[in-house]
Amino acid sequence: RCLRRVVENKELFCGWRSASCGCGCCDAESELDETEAQEAAEALFEETSEARRRVSMGEDLADDQGNPLAIHVKVPQGLKKCSKCHTYKKAHRFRGSVCTGCVRREKRARGDRDDDSEPIEEVMRRCVKPWTEEDYPEGRCEVCMSQDADDEEDEFVMCAGCNVCVHTHCYGGELIYESSPGNWKPHIPEGDWFCQLCTEKGVPSSREIPVTCVLCPVRFGAFKPTIDGRWAHLCCMRAHPEVESECVYRQERVSGLCDAHHKRWSQRCMVCGTFAGACVECTASVAPGKQCPNTFHVGCAVYAKDSRFVLTPVETSNSDTINWVRLCPEHSGSFA
Repeated sequence: RCLRRVVENKELFCGWRSASCGCGCCDAESELDETEAQEAAEALFEETSEARRRVSMGEDLADDQGNPLAIHVKVPQGLKKCSKCHTYKKAHRFRGSVCTGCVRREKRARGDRDDDSEPIEEVMRRCVKPWTEEDYPEGRCEVCMSQDADDEEDEFVMCAGCNVCVHTHCYGGELIYESSPGNWKPHIPEGDWFCQLCTEKGVPSSREIPVTCVLCPVRFGAFKPTIDGRWAHLCCMRAHPEVESECVYRQERVSGLCDAHHKRWSQRCMVCGTFAGACVECTASVAPGKQCPNTFHVGCAVYAKDSRFVLTPVETSNSDTINWVRLCPEHSGSFA
Protein backbone atom coordinates (compact mmCIF):
# COMPACT_ATOMS: atom_id res chain seq x y z
CA ARG A 1 0.00 0.00 0.00
CA CYS A 2 1.02 3.62 -0.49
CA LEU A 3 3.25 4.75 2.37
CA ARG A 4 1.95 8.33 2.17
CA ARG A 5 -1.64 7.18 2.63
CA VAL A 6 -0.58 4.96 5.54
CA VAL A 7 1.12 7.82 7.41
CA GLU A 8 -1.39 10.60 6.73
CA ASN A 9 -4.51 8.47 7.37
CA LYS A 10 -2.85 6.61 10.28
CA GLU A 11 -3.56 3.21 8.83
CA LEU A 12 -1.80 0.13 10.11
CA PHE A 13 0.88 -0.75 7.58
CA CYS A 14 2.16 -4.18 6.68
CA GLY A 15 5.36 -2.95 5.00
CA TRP A 16 6.57 0.13 3.23
CA ARG A 17 7.17 1.17 -0.37
CA SER A 18 8.50 4.26 -2.06
CA ALA A 19 6.20 7.30 -1.93
CA SER A 20 6.26 7.40 -5.75
CA CYS A 21 4.37 4.15 -6.04
CA GLY A 22 2.12 5.22 -8.91
CA CYS A 23 -1.10 4.78 -6.95
CA GLY A 24 -2.44 8.18 -7.97
CA CYS A 25 -2.47 9.79 -4.50
CA CYS A 26 1.16 10.87 -4.58
CA ASP A 27 2.42 13.94 -6.40
CA ALA A 28 5.84 15.43 -6.82
CA GLU A 29 5.12 18.54 -4.70
CA SER A 30 4.00 16.67 -1.55
CA GLU A 31 6.15 13.60 -1.92
CA LEU A 32 7.51 12.35 1.42
CA ASP A 33 11.16 11.75 2.02
CA GLU A 34 11.56 7.99 2.06
CA THR A 35 13.63 7.89 5.27
CA GLU A 36 11.24 10.17 7.17
CA ALA A 37 8.27 8.23 5.91
CA GLN A 38 9.74 4.94 7.06
CA GLU A 39 10.45 6.36 10.53
CA ALA A 40 6.90 7.73 10.78
CA ALA A 41 5.42 4.43 9.70
CA GLU A 42 7.54 2.48 12.20
CA ALA A 43 6.48 4.81 15.02
CA LEU A 44 2.83 4.41 14.02
CA PHE A 45 3.17 0.63 13.94
CA GLU A 46 4.77 0.55 17.42
CA GLU A 47 2.07 2.85 18.80
CA THR A 48 -0.71 0.68 17.37
CA SER A 49 0.89 -2.54 18.61
CA GLU A 50 1.30 -1.11 22.12
CA ALA A 51 -2.33 0.03 22.13
CA ARG A 52 -3.51 -3.45 21.15
CA ARG A 53 -1.35 -5.04 23.83
CA ARG A 54 -2.77 -2.74 26.51
CA VAL A 55 -6.33 -3.44 25.40
CA SER A 56 -5.67 -7.19 25.47
CA MET A 57 -4.54 -6.80 29.10
CA GLY A 58 -7.92 -5.28 29.99
CA GLU A 59 -6.94 -1.59 29.89
CA ASP A 60 -9.34 1.11 28.63
CA LEU A 61 -7.68 3.61 26.27
CA ALA A 62 -8.67 7.24 25.62
CA ASP A 63 -7.35 10.12 23.53
CA ASP A 64 -6.12 13.50 24.77
CA GLN A 65 -9.71 14.78 25.16
CA GLY A 66 -10.75 11.72 27.18
CA ASN A 67 -12.78 10.13 24.39
CA PRO A 68 -12.55 6.32 24.36
CA LEU A 69 -10.52 4.78 21.58
CA ALA A 70 -11.85 1.79 19.71
CA ILE A 71 -8.97 -0.63 19.20
CA HIS A 72 -9.87 -3.90 17.55
CA VAL A 73 -8.31 -6.95 19.24
CA LYS A 74 -8.96 -10.23 17.51
CA VAL A 75 -9.80 -13.02 19.97
CA PRO A 76 -8.93 -16.50 18.68
CA GLN A 77 -12.00 -18.62 18.10
CA GLY A 78 -12.90 -20.96 20.97
CA LEU A 79 -10.70 -19.18 23.54
CA LYS A 80 -11.55 -17.18 26.64
CA LYS A 81 -9.57 -14.53 28.51
CA CYS A 82 -8.68 -15.00 32.18
CA SER A 83 -9.56 -12.07 34.43
CA LYS A 84 -6.39 -12.54 36.49
CA CYS A 85 -3.51 -13.35 34.14
CA HIS A 86 -5.27 -11.88 31.03
CA THR A 87 -4.20 -14.78 28.85
CA TYR A 88 -6.41 -16.63 26.35
CA LYS A 89 -7.05 -20.30 27.02
CA LYS A 90 -9.60 -22.92 26.05
CA ALA A 91 -13.01 -22.46 27.65
CA HIS A 92 -13.00 -25.80 29.50
CA ARG A 93 -9.91 -24.68 31.48
CA PHE A 94 -11.85 -22.04 33.44
CA ARG A 95 -13.59 -21.84 36.77
CA GLY A 96 -15.86 -18.88 36.31
CA SER A 97 -13.78 -16.04 34.91
CA VAL A 98 -10.45 -17.38 36.25
CA CYS A 99 -8.39 -20.04 34.50
CA THR A 100 -7.50 -23.24 36.31
CA GLY A 101 -3.79 -22.30 36.21
CA CYS A 102 -4.40 -19.21 38.37
CA VAL A 103 -6.64 -21.21 40.70
CA ARG A 104 -3.95 -23.87 41.09
CA ARG A 105 -1.21 -21.30 41.73
CA GLU A 106 -3.28 -19.61 44.44
CA LYS A 107 -3.93 -22.94 46.17
CA ARG A 108 -0.26 -23.87 46.08
CA ALA A 109 0.67 -20.47 47.51
CA ARG A 110 -1.79 -20.94 50.38
CA GLY A 111 -1.10 -24.65 50.76
CA ASP A 112 -4.84 -25.29 50.65
CA ARG A 113 -6.47 -28.52 49.58
CA ASP A 114 -8.97 -28.69 46.76
CA ASP A 115 -11.98 -29.64 48.88
CA ASP A 116 -11.64 -27.20 51.78
CA SER A 117 -9.48 -24.40 53.13
CA GLU A 118 -8.08 -26.06 56.23
CA PRO A 119 -4.86 -24.27 57.32
CA ILE A 120 -1.70 -26.08 56.39
CA GLU A 121 -0.59 -26.12 60.05
CA GLU A 122 -3.69 -28.12 61.02
CA VAL A 123 -3.20 -30.49 58.08
CA MET A 124 0.40 -31.20 59.10
CA ARG A 125 -0.53 -31.67 62.74
CA ARG A 126 -3.16 -34.21 61.75
CA CYS A 127 -1.17 -36.15 59.15
CA VAL A 128 2.49 -36.19 60.23
CA LYS A 129 4.56 -36.06 63.40
CA PRO A 130 8.30 -35.88 64.19
CA TRP A 131 10.15 -38.95 65.38
CA THR A 132 10.83 -39.23 69.13
CA GLU A 133 13.03 -41.39 71.32
CA GLU A 134 9.89 -43.35 72.29
CA ASP A 135 9.40 -44.32 68.64
CA TYR A 136 13.04 -45.28 68.09
CA PRO A 137 14.92 -45.68 71.40
CA GLU A 138 18.15 -46.57 69.62
CA GLY A 139 17.84 -43.73 67.15
CA ARG A 140 16.92 -43.51 63.48
CA CYS A 141 18.58 -41.44 60.78
CA GLU A 142 16.20 -38.86 59.32
CA VAL A 143 18.04 -38.93 56.01
CA CYS A 144 18.33 -42.62 55.11
CA MET A 145 15.62 -43.86 57.55
CA SER A 146 17.96 -46.55 58.88
CA GLN A 147 18.22 -47.57 62.54
CA ASP A 148 21.69 -49.12 62.15
CA ALA A 149 24.79 -47.24 63.27
CA ASP A 150 28.41 -48.33 63.26
CA ASP A 151 30.23 -46.77 66.21
CA GLU A 152 33.47 -46.63 64.29
CA GLU A 153 32.43 -45.52 60.82
CA ASP A 154 29.02 -43.85 60.98
CA GLU A 155 27.63 -42.73 64.32
CA PHE A 156 24.30 -41.15 65.16
CA VAL A 157 24.47 -37.44 66.01
CA MET A 158 21.53 -35.46 67.43
CA CYS A 159 21.00 -31.73 67.05
CA ALA A 160 20.71 -29.94 70.39
CA GLY A 161 18.27 -27.43 68.92
CA CYS A 162 15.67 -29.44 66.98
CA ASN A 163 16.51 -33.03 68.09
CA VAL A 164 17.19 -34.19 64.52
CA CYS A 165 19.05 -37.52 64.50
CA VAL A 166 21.33 -38.24 61.54
CA HIS A 167 24.27 -40.37 60.46
CA THR A 168 27.49 -38.44 60.08
CA HIS A 169 27.95 -39.53 56.47
CA CYS A 170 24.27 -39.03 55.60
CA TYR A 171 24.26 -35.44 56.84
CA GLY A 172 27.77 -34.53 55.71
CA GLY A 173 28.78 -30.93 56.27
CA GLU A 174 30.91 -30.43 59.37
CA LEU A 175 30.24 -34.01 60.52
CA ILE A 176 32.79 -35.42 58.07
CA TYR A 177 36.30 -34.49 56.96
CA GLU A 178 38.60 -35.58 54.16
CA SER A 179 41.51 -37.45 55.76
CA SER A 180 43.04 -38.11 52.33
CA PRO A 181 41.94 -37.42 48.74
CA GLY A 182 38.64 -39.25 48.29
CA ASN A 183 38.66 -40.70 51.82
CA TRP A 184 36.02 -39.12 54.07
CA LYS A 185 35.77 -39.95 57.76
CA PRO A 186 33.27 -38.94 60.46
CA HIS A 187 33.98 -35.98 62.68
CA ILE A 188 32.07 -36.05 65.98
CA PRO A 189 31.90 -32.54 67.44
CA GLU A 190 32.62 -32.03 71.13
CA GLY A 191 29.76 -30.75 73.25
CA ASP A 192 26.40 -29.76 71.79
CA TRP A 193 26.00 -29.93 68.03
CA PHE A 194 23.54 -27.77 66.07
CA CYS A 195 22.45 -28.59 62.54
CA GLN A 196 22.91 -26.09 59.75
CA LEU A 197 19.30 -24.90 59.92
CA CYS A 198 19.48 -24.17 63.65
CA THR A 199 22.85 -22.47 63.19
CA GLU A 200 21.58 -20.09 60.51
CA LYS A 201 17.89 -19.66 61.47
CA GLY A 202 18.00 -20.36 65.22
CA VAL A 203 16.28 -23.09 67.19
CA PRO A 204 12.60 -23.76 66.29
CA SER A 205 11.22 -21.89 69.32
CA SER A 206 13.05 -18.68 68.36
CA ARG A 207 12.14 -18.57 64.64
CA GLU A 208 9.69 -15.84 63.71
CA ILE A 209 8.82 -17.57 60.42
CA PRO A 210 8.78 -21.39 60.33
CA VAL A 211 11.06 -22.98 57.73
CA THR A 212 9.30 -25.28 55.28
CA CYS A 213 10.87 -27.66 52.82
CA VAL A 214 10.56 -26.50 49.22
CA LEU A 215 9.62 -30.05 48.16
CA CYS A 216 7.04 -30.81 50.87
CA PRO A 217 5.05 -28.94 53.56
CA VAL A 218 6.76 -30.68 56.53
CA ARG A 219 8.52 -28.21 58.86
CA PHE A 220 10.79 -30.56 60.81
CA GLY A 221 13.58 -32.90 59.79
CA ALA A 222 17.13 -32.64 58.44
CA PHE A 223 17.39 -29.59 56.17
CA LYS A 224 20.07 -28.31 53.82
CA PRO A 225 20.07 -25.03 51.84
CA THR A 226 19.29 -24.97 48.14
CA ILE A 227 21.24 -23.08 45.49
CA ASP A 228 18.54 -20.36 45.40
CA GLY A 229 18.50 -19.70 49.16
CA ARG A 230 15.58 -21.92 50.19
CA TRP A 231 15.66 -25.11 52.29
CA ALA A 232 14.98 -28.74 51.45
CA HIS A 233 14.98 -32.03 53.36
CA LEU A 234 17.87 -34.33 52.67
CA CYS A 235 15.44 -37.25 52.52
CA CYS A 236 13.38 -35.41 49.88
CA MET A 237 16.50 -34.59 47.91
CA ARG A 238 17.64 -38.22 47.88
CA ALA A 239 14.31 -39.72 46.78
CA HIS A 240 13.42 -37.18 44.07
CA PRO A 241 14.59 -38.37 40.63
CA GLU A 242 15.77 -34.98 39.35
CA VAL A 243 17.04 -33.35 42.56
CA GLU A 244 20.62 -33.77 43.76
CA SER A 245 23.36 -32.10 45.82
CA GLU A 246 26.31 -30.21 44.41
CA CYS A 247 28.72 -32.11 46.67
CA VAL A 248 27.76 -35.76 47.15
CA TYR A 249 30.09 -36.13 50.12
CA ARG A 250 29.15 -33.05 52.14
CA GLN A 251 25.50 -33.22 50.98
CA GLU A 252 25.36 -29.46 50.63
CA ARG A 253 23.65 -27.07 48.27
CA VAL A 254 20.58 -28.87 46.99
CA SER A 255 20.25 -28.35 43.23
CA GLY A 256 18.14 -29.63 40.34
CA LEU A 257 14.83 -28.10 41.49
CA CYS A 258 14.34 -26.51 38.06
CA ASP A 259 14.91 -29.91 36.45
CA ALA A 260 12.00 -31.50 38.33
CA HIS A 261 9.12 -32.30 35.98
CA HIS A 262 6.49 -29.56 35.99
CA LYS A 263 3.70 -32.05 36.75
CA ARG A 264 5.24 -32.80 40.18
CA TRP A 265 4.48 -29.25 41.35
CA SER A 266 0.76 -29.61 40.57
CA GLN A 267 0.08 -33.10 41.98
CA ARG A 268 -1.86 -33.73 45.19
CA CYS A 269 -0.27 -35.64 48.04
CA MET A 270 -2.27 -38.67 49.22
CA VAL A 271 -1.12 -38.07 52.82
CA CYS A 272 -1.76 -34.36 53.43
CA GLY A 273 -4.03 -33.68 50.46
CA THR A 274 -2.26 -30.42 49.54
CA PHE A 275 -0.60 -29.18 46.37
CA ALA A 276 2.35 -27.63 48.23
CA GLY A 277 5.81 -28.75 47.10
CA ALA A 278 6.53 -31.49 44.56
CA CYS A 279 5.24 -35.06 44.68
CA VAL A 280 6.68 -38.37 43.52
CA GLU A 281 4.77 -41.29 42.04
CA CYS A 282 4.37 -44.78 43.40
CA THR A 283 6.62 -47.01 41.30
CA ALA A 284 4.38 -50.10 41.53
CA SER A 285 2.81 -51.46 38.34
CA VAL A 286 -0.92 -52.15 38.52
CA ALA A 287 -1.20 -53.49 34.97
CA PRO A 288 1.10 -54.09 32.00
CA GLY A 289 2.37 -50.67 31.00
CA LYS A 290 0.32 -48.90 33.70
CA GLN A 291 1.76 -47.37 36.88
CA CYS A 292 0.03 -46.77 40.21
CA PRO A 293 -1.61 -43.31 40.11
CA ASN A 294 -0.93 -42.49 43.77
CA THR A 295 1.37 -39.52 44.40
CA PHE A 296 2.83 -38.25 47.67
CA HIS A 297 5.40 -35.94 49.19
CA VAL A 298 8.56 -37.71 50.30
CA GLY A 299 8.53 -35.79 53.59
CA CYS A 300 4.90 -36.70 54.24
CA ALA A 301 5.66 -40.36 53.48
CA VAL A 302 8.63 -40.40 55.86
CA TYR A 303 6.78 -38.79 58.78
CA ALA A 304 3.24 -40.09 58.13
CA LYS A 305 1.35 -41.11 61.26
CA ASP A 306 -0.78 -44.03 60.13
CA SER A 307 0.51 -45.27 56.78
CA ARG A 308 3.56 -47.28 55.86
CA PHE A 309 5.49 -46.27 52.76
CA VAL A 310 8.57 -47.85 51.22
CA LEU A 311 11.38 -45.51 50.16
CA THR A 312 14.61 -47.37 49.51
CA PRO A 313 17.43 -47.20 46.95
CA VAL A 314 18.18 -50.15 44.71
CA GLU A 315 21.63 -50.84 43.32
CA THR A 316 22.09 -51.00 39.55
CA SER A 317 24.82 -52.30 37.29
CA ASN A 318 25.94 -48.69 36.78
CA SER A 319 27.72 -47.54 39.93
CA ASP A 320 26.87 -43.88 39.17
CA THR A 321 23.12 -44.52 38.99
CA ILE A 322 20.77 -45.27 41.89
CA ASN A 323 17.16 -46.29 41.33
CA TRP A 324 14.63 -45.66 44.07
CA VAL A 325 11.68 -47.86 44.97
CA ARG A 326 8.83 -45.61 46.12
CA LEU A 327 5.73 -47.54 47.16
CA CYS A 328 2.47 -46.29 48.60
CA PRO A 329 0.73 -48.20 51.46
CA GLU A 330 -1.39 -50.10 48.92
CA HIS A 331 1.69 -51.77 47.42
CA SER A 332 4.28 -51.60 50.20
CA GLY A 333 3.27 -55.06 51.47
CA SER A 334 4.49 -56.66 48.24
CA PHE A 335 8.02 -55.29 48.65
CA ALA A 336 10.50 -57.90 49.80
